[in-house]
Amino acid sequence: MPFLQLQQQHGPHFAQPTAVPWGAILLSGVLLALQTTMVPDRWKQAVSRACVTSDLVIGQRQWHNLLLPGLHSSDPLHTAYTVVSCSDWVTTVEGKMGSGRFVGATVGLTAATNLAFSVLTYYVLPNLKEVAGVRAYEMRYKCFLGLTATLIAMKGLYCAYYPGHGYLFLVFLVPVPMFIGVVCEVTLLYFALPHLWIVGNVSGAVVGMLIYWYLRGQHIP
Repeated sequence: MPFLQLQQQHGPHFAQPTAVPWGAILLSGVLLALQTTMVPDRWKQAVSRACVTSDLVIGQRQWHNLLLPGLHSSDPLHTAYTVVSCSDWVTTVEGKMGSGRFVGATVGLTAATNLAFSVLTYYVLPNLKEVAGVRAYEMRYKCFLGLTATLIAMKGLYCAYYPGHGYLFLVFLVPVPMFIGVVCEVTLLYFALPHLWIVGNVSGAVVGMLIYWYLRGQHIP
């Protein structure tokens, strides 16, 4: 696992200032709890009804839809991808940032990726006839949900914090540049989770690449 590999490379204190990744634990717990009967139905319905569409976000100014749909998982495989990521390499990012900054980064990346998705599907992609099976007139109403795009964007932070370590393909460190790794991961998710429109994960990849290009070579505290 990347967390253990980085401990070996950087010593037992590389993950300071956060000894326990409370943010990742909380996020995993919420995602899992929403799949059980522990959570009241009205809360689960509030999450499941939320959806990122550019019509809701840009057309109707329902800005809460930039965040709430991130807690929704469409099926067990979708849940597994997010929870396993939060239990593995996400703890490394939180260890580097600290829990407070990590929570802020997670919220910010979720909003940024969903806003990028909304901008693409409201202003840009409707100029095309069809994208991945979705016709132009449907794009402003096409739903995207879950944390996959946020996690892909967060890998830009990981690559900036640990340059030269390769790309985290799913949860495995692979010695390839970030661009190649993220293209392969988005492609794999397209086939593994076909009900999630690929444009959402592409939005996460774009945000992640921009973060990586901006931060690389800089001293990141």
